[in-house]
Amino acid sequence: MDYKNMMIFCTLFDSGYLDKGLALLQSLQEVTKDFRLYVVAFDEACYNILFHYGDERLHVIPLSDFETPELLLAKSNRTPQEYCWTCSCHAIKYVLEMYNERFCTYIDADMYFYYDPKILIDEIESSGCDVSIIEHGFIPNRENMRYVNSSGKYCIEFNTFYATENGMRILNWWCDRCLECCTVRADGVHFGDQKYLDDWLERFENVYV
Repeated sequence: MDYKNMMIFCTLFDSGYLDKGLALLQSLQEVTKDFRLYVVAFDEACYNILFHYGDERLHVIPLSDFETPELLLAKSNRTPQEYCWTCSCHAIKYVLEMYNERFCTYIDADMYFYYDPKILIDEIESSGCDVSIIEHGFIPNRENMRYVNSSGKYCIEFNTFYATENGMRILNWWCDRCLECCTVRADGVHFGDQKYLDDWLERFENVYV
């Protein structure tokens, strides 16, 4: 296994999403050997199944280890969907801080890889930036632009953060905002975890699209 070129991914899901999460893992196994996938297991059944999966590249994190007092407070005042969105950025932060990884890419649990994602990681690496974000890429018609205005220009599905001073500063800012508000009700200012990214190219330095 090529540890020097290892791609580091994280995601989160519960047993109700287990079929999608396992499909994601199996797709990575089919297209590359050089990855580690950290999964925050959102319930005990999910944790037990993944823990006994038998792939050393899969690292399962129990929810009890992951949740902080701040996250538990947020959990008490939002829906399960909103809480999952709240936790996406915190999953990246947890992996970078607890496992001392050089970088980490958050991926949605319902993604499926048909080709080695190293081509994307190499592009991000060659940019020299500390953070990468990805646009929705909608056809620019009126209906899609209305969605972008309400829900955000960028999608939380393949987002890379390096454990640099600037990368962690941006990540911590995002984590704090999501703790404050991660609503499913689009109001033009907030929408889940992704509307916050709209002004990152102006707000921060070294952000790559």
